[in-house]
Amino acid sequence: VGFDGVKDSLSNAIEGVDLEWILELMVDGATLLSSYELPRTRMHILENLARVQDILGNNAEAGCARWEIYLTLKDVEKHVFACGGRSGGSNGLSRYWCPRPPLKLNDPDVSFMAVMNKSLAQPTPTVWPSEQQFYKHMTTVLTKCAKCFKDAKLTFLAERSLKALIECYRRENFDENESLPLIAKVFKSIHDLYAMSSVGRTTFAMGTFYRVQFLGRDVSETIRNKEFVVRNADYMHLSEFQNLIKINLALKHVNKDIPISVLPDTASQPADDTPGAFIVMTALKPVFDDHGQSVCSKNMLRKFQFSIPFTKGGKAHAKTIDLQWKRTIHIEVPQPFPYLTFRQSVSCRRSQELSPIEVAIDDIQERNFAMKLQLQLKSSKDQMFINNLMRLVQGTVAPQVNAGAAEVAKTFLSVVTMDTSNAGLPGTQTSLNSDYSESISAESFRIELKTVLVEFLKKSKRLLERARIILGTGVDDRRASHSGEVANNNSSSSSSSGSSSSSSSDSCDGNENQNSKHNSNGSVTSSSSSANHPPPPPGVDSPPHQTKLENHHMVWQKEMDKGFEVLLDAIYPYIRDVIEKNQITSIVS
Repeated sequence: VGFDGVKDSLSNAIEGVDLEWILELMVDGATLLSSYELPRTRMHILENLARVQDILGNNAEAGCARWEIYLTLKDVEKHVFACGGRSGGSNGLSRYWCPRPPLKLNDPDVSFMAVMNKSLAQPTPTVWPSEQQFYKHMTTVLTKCAKCFKDAKLTFLAERSLKALIECYRRENFDENESLPLIAKVFKSIHDLYAMSSVGRTTFAMGTFYRVQFLGRDVSETIRNKEFVVRNADYMHLSEFQNLIKINLALKHVNKDIPISVLPDTASQPADDTPGAFIVMTALKPVFDDHGQSVCSKNMLRKFQFSIPFTKGGKAHAKTIDLQWKRTIHIEVPQPFPYLTFRQSVSCRRSQELSPIEVAIDDIQERNFAMKLQLQLKSSKDQMFINNLMRLVQGTVAPQVNAGAAEVAKTFLSVVTMDTSNAGLPGTQTSLNSDYSESISAESFRIELKTVLVEFLKKSKRLLERARIILGTGVDDRRASHSGEVANNNSSSSSSSGSSSSSSSDSCDGNENQNSKHNSNGSVTSSSSSANHPPPPPGVDSPPHQTKLENHHMVWQKEMDKGFEVLLDAIYPYIRDVIEKNQITSIVS
């Protein structure tokens, strides 16, 4: 295709062209050529694809293209050296493959067939002249591949490339004097890769994903009625990304002055002959086969899902949770992301309807999974880590939002109390909606809901205790409750001369807080300080923002503790038959 690597030239060349469609054709061509054992031609297409992605700044896709080149080289190595042996390797390399020169479409006035005939008339180019040249090609590709994945912050894929590079240096007839220093350098690169790595680089570096479907009579046939999964590597907001899709559709797939409408998920799909152009766009949730624990699942995704709320009455949202249904659509793409391109067609699609109690179970399980991921992270004093932790705790146990789980328990697990001695506690007679009580699986759903609620409370308590430790608010209740009183006593004692300090603060830990000391002229000097925060050196004022932040954390922790107690008291009566209350309250981080 003759890309020259100049961004301006590429921009002019692709004006009015759906670049993703062109790249998909290149991928199809490379896949076809591999079946006919033309690796150099296949690699030429892949290298052009990689260079285009380099120009566009798509590091992950460029890395994937170069990884495919490496796999092609491995196939060459297997066939040539397996057939001819190591001694005949160079001869096999020179005569085994006979690719033609690349096509160069530099002149827009020349027809494609003319360019192809000219290319085929030229002599076959020289392939790898020696085994050393072959492996130099392989090491160069792997080095570029690792850099692309590193720049894309896909740590595990970069590590995979570097490990393949080590294997290349360790081939059967390698020179120790030359290869060992190179192997040491690669190992250092792997060390540096993880030394500079963060949570975002290993877990969330994939970006976000959207399902995009194009409908309407005026959309070009290349994408009409097709459903795609598109990777948003730059974490653009939904509205911004949606506008980008609309611009691309208007420029390349519909005629001028054709209106483009964005339809919500809940809207009915227009018929094929409906005039106009329509886009249906939905944010997707990645689906991990092993809950995101393995290397591949963190850096390679091919399964996604999205949900559409509905009610039996035809509306999207119900007023009460016992009437809210949900349709979950599971979709798959042929190859895992990151891929050679940003866009892949949906290859598999299935739908599942969830009843109201299943919707509640699914929502709580999603929150449990989020808490599980947070608890698995290594503790850090980094402000971003602390902010994420506080946000998750607050969204789980805060009084303003914790009514969600309590309302679920009340709605789907409530019963008519038969024992008057335990008024307010559930008895044994169920009061589920008749639609559920008549179902054979109703009781199994109730048991499952109790299980996820127990897990929800346990993880909430662990998360709360972890926040207490990281924020430094893990003090005894007496000190927490009297911190304001101690501060007031210290303030009053420092402002008065000749007066004695208040003895009311003596109940606090004397080793950590000493209220006052008399100086030689009888005045009282405040010396209250925590063992964790010693007084500043002479002449240096104590940072007021630090004290303010500590007080904020203390108040926040007390509010969260109270919120969890309210949450536990609201849910526990409905799950007391499966767990003792002290099994939850005694949990520590």
